[in-house]
Formats: sequence, structure tokens, C-alpha cells
Amino acid sequence: SKENVVIFHTTALPGSLHPTNDISGEREFIFRYTHMYLLNNDLMNRSMRPQLVKAMPEVSADGLSFTYELVDNATWDDGSKVTVDDVIFTLKANRCPFTANPDSRVYLDDLKDMVRDAANPNKFTIVCVRKYMNNVAMLTDVPILQRAFYDKNNVLAKYTIPQLNDAALVMQKPTDLLAWANDFNDAKYGTDLAYIKGLGAYEVVNWEKGQTLTLKRKANHWTSKLADVNPHETSFAERIIFKINTDENSAKLEFKSQKFDGTNLLSTRALRELQGDANFNKNYHSFLVPTYAWAYLVFNMKPDGVKRKKFFDDKNVRRAIAMLVPIDDVIRTVRAGNGMRIAANVSPLKIKEFDSTLKVLPLDITEAKKLLDAAGWKDTDNDGVRDKVIDGTKEQLSFEFMIPGGNPAAADMAKIIAEGIEKGGIKVNIVALDKALIDEKARKHDFDMFFGQWGGNSFPEDYTQLWSTKEWVSGGSNYPGFGTAETDALIDSIKYSVDENARFAYSKKLQRIIYNEQPYVFLYAPKRCVALHKRFGNTVMVNDNPNVMLNYLSLLRADAKGVVKSEPVN
Repeated sequence: SKENVVIFHTTALPGSLHPTNDISGEREFIFRYTHMYLLNNDLMNRSMRPQLVKAMPEVSADGLSFTYELVDNATWDDGSKVTVDDVIFTLKANRCPFTANPDSRVYLDDLKDMVRDAANPNKFTIVCVRKYMNNVAMLTDVPILQRAFYDKNNVLAKYTIPQLNDAALVMQKPTDLLAWANDFNDAKYGTDLAYIKGLGAYEVVNWEKGQTLTLKRKANHWTSKLADVNPHETSFAERIIFKINTDENSAKLEFKSQKFDGTNLLSTRALRELQGDANFNKNYHSFLVPTYAWAYLVFNMKPDGVKRKKFFDDKNVRRAIAMLVPIDDVIRTVRAGNGMRIAANVSPLKIKEFDSTLKVLPLDITEAKKLLDAAGWKDTDNDGVRDKVIDGTKEQLSFEFMIPGGNPAAADMAKIIAEGIEKGGIKVNIVALDKALIDEKARKHDFDMFFGQWGGNSFPEDYTQLWSTKEWVSGGSNYPGFGTAETDALIDSIKYSVDENARFAYSKKLQRIIYNEQPYVFLYAPKRCVALHKRFGNTVMVNDNPNVMLNYLSLLRADAKGVVKSEPVN
């Protein structure tokens, strides 16, 4: 195609585009083009950047107040100026207890209040409950909404943020607030094109459920008038069309016939096959892009000893297993080379935060056997499987390894891993289950070991969800049962340290503890398979999701002299 239209391959579209009440990766991808934020994720530089404010905040001496000033030229589609009223409304809409957004409301749990500046109508201060490293980053999850569109009667102006934070308001059930929330929660704001409104340079103009979603560049959007345009505020393509194709073979054919302009969702095998085609390579840039996600095997460190035996309560056993897993073989054979070995729980892409002194464990069967011997696991009856007396009962080192069912790649990987572990005199029983059931068992501590993958981004790590002991007690995401009072205190020091150098020092200390305790076998950081057509310039690949910047793709054309130039914004 010679049209200035990007047709992007995907395997799923969001169920809803409601501005607060839904959460999915597909929705966030669309929002990058249809909405704008006070601060956003600078994909190219792996950092936060101001978008609707002039600069990063001025921080008070106590680290609890953050002062911002809105840019002067941001306007809504009706021509009205973006104001502090819109920011206040947005925060209130997200914190209102009657807004149906339990998954996203927590992003603003530390929001105490927002105060206008008496002298400058574009200036405001956000006040937080406590020091927390993400008191700034939380704003990157909150698209700014137009008060006049979503709250025509200005109902939320009657309530302060502290009032909306007060649990007593739920019991009071104010009728006007309930009426506003009832309308705001209506599905129309996420599915009816007439009610899907955002500040971004693109708008949704067509949505065929289960097939395509089309974004169109807005005429005369305020960003098109900026003298110095950041790549995140560009809108070179006239339209961006997201098109679903879940059949990999069909998708490969569409790339070979140049029906798609890009993707970030091909499998490694599919991309490798396409890269073997000369015409594909002639027409497309394609890359395996490193990401912040990481794949793992997780141990149950605190089993009940009855339903789940005490196989992995000794770190020597956990380290032995890690040294028996042939991770390089998994990456080479099952993942076609797609994967970067990792030593611990922080991506090496986070240069400042990652502890580079930690090295990936080698494949070392001899050393693994020594560790198992030291832990008391020996083959006393010569049946080929190590055993040990635990709580008065002789137990074989024979455990259950759960993997997601219906996934041939996971099955192939599990077979290689099991064969490697069994070389240490251990019996591995592979059990394929529905992923939802694995998640349920993990939260109930009903497992021995299972395979999984965590996502990630370029922002500083908050270790609470995965590593706090409270998350194990409450059935949260601390699946292995890792942690002590010391590590909990360290996690709090990381969360509430405003000084970056101190925070990273704490983070590296925690990484070393995790590395030594080995609650996981840290496998690899997967790479995202990305392809973009060469008819566009600015084909930038980035590490953060979604790994591409479709708004920045600029159509290339040759002038009368054959000089290739990028298509202008408008």
C-alpha cells in the first residue's frame, strides 16, 4: 500500500475503552494514541517524561507534596483549554468509591489531596499520604479526562478528595454522587464511539468487535501546532488500523503479501520462518526486542508438610535444581534463541538498579549433586531417586511440576527441564493444567513447582507484590513464601526512599538476598517479536510494552528527483 495508513496485526482487542473501569494491555496500547497524561512513559529513553505539564514536579522538603504546572496550549476537541479543573475531576473520578474501577483505583491509594495554586491558575500541588517512590509514577496510569464531558453538572466539585477517600462516604450513599457514578459506569463510555473521548491526537472511528479497530488522526490537533514536537506527541499516520488474526499460518501469509504493516505478537518460530523469506526481509524490518518480563520456575518454600511435602524448604535443594535446569537448551531449542539469561529478579536492562555482580548459575550436575547430599537427600535404597526422612517419614524427592495446558511450547520446555532435573536423582511429574487453575493453586500454596512469567517495565521496582511476606499470608503473589522481617523492612526502605542512590543500594541488597535464597529458578527474559514495514521511517523498537510507537511511523515517499522523504504530519 502507498496509503499513509498503518495496518497493525494483533491477536486481541480490548473488551472496553472505558477511561477508568477496565484494565488490559490492549486497552493501554490504544490509550497511548487516544489519551494523554500529566506524565507518560518515555519509551525511547526508559524514563518518565512530562506530557501535559511543563516539567517534572517540584518536590517538597518532606517528600509528600509535588507541584506541577500545566502546559499552556493543550486543548480539547471542542477547542476549550485543558484546565486544573479537568485534572481535579480526573483524580476524583478515579478515587470515587462508586466508580467501578477496583483494579485501577489502587494506583492512587497514596493520593491525599490536590491543592490549586492561588496565584497561577495552571499550577497545582498533589499531596500524598506517605513517602513512596511511585508517588510521581502513579500519574502515568491516569489519562486526563474532560470534566465538562464526563460531569456536565459538576457533581464531583461538591466533594473533596479526602471525602472521596473516606470509607464513611460509602455508608452515606449520597444520591447525587450515586447518580453521577451510575452514568459514568455505563458501558457506553467504553463501547459507544460517540462517548469515547480523549485528549490524544487520534480518535476511534470504527470498531468491529473481534475484527478491527480504526483510529483516525484528528484534524488540527493541538500537538500539530507545536514548534518542538517530541516523538510521543507526533501523529504521522492518517489512520492506525488494528486487525485481529489469531491463526499464525494465516498471519504469516498476510505478511508475505504485505497486508500488514507491523506486529508485536508473532511467535519466535513464525518470525524466524518469515526471516528466511527474501521478500519479507526486503519489505520489513524485524527484530527480537529485549523486554523487562522474565520467565521462571517457582518453588513452594513453605509447604504444609502434609498435602505438599517439604521438598524445597532448604535453599541448597533449590540451588541444586537451578543448576540442573538446562536453560540454554530451552532457549536454543524451544524458543529458537529467543531469550536472555537472567540471574535474579531485576532485568539487566535496568542498568542503575540491576546488581551486575550477580551471575547466572551454570549448568553443573556435579555441584548440584553435592548440594543435594548436603541437604540430606540421598538414594538410600538404590532405586534411582533420592530420599530423606522428614518428620519421621521417609519421602522420595519426587515432585509435581505444573505447566499451562494446551501449549505445545510449554510441554516441550517442561520435558527438557524435567530430563535435566532427573539427572540429579530426582523424579519430576509434569502436570498440565489450565492457567487459571495454576494461579488459584499458587495463591493457596497448593503446588510444588510451576512455570510462569512476570511482566515488567522501565520504572523503579516496587517489590511488595512479589516479595512481601504479607503477600504470602494474604494469598497474594508471593507464591514461594519468601521473606523475613528483615526483607520486609528492606522492601519498605526501597518503597519510601526518595533518594535514588539510596533506593538502588537497598534494591541491590534485596536482589542479593533473593539470589542467595533461590526462591525461583530465574530462566530468561523473553524478547518480543516485532516487524515493521520499510515503507515507513522512524521504525523505532523500544523495550517497554508495546515495544513500538505507531504514531511515530512516517510514510516514506520519493520526490521527482528520487529523494526519499517522510510524509508531513498534516
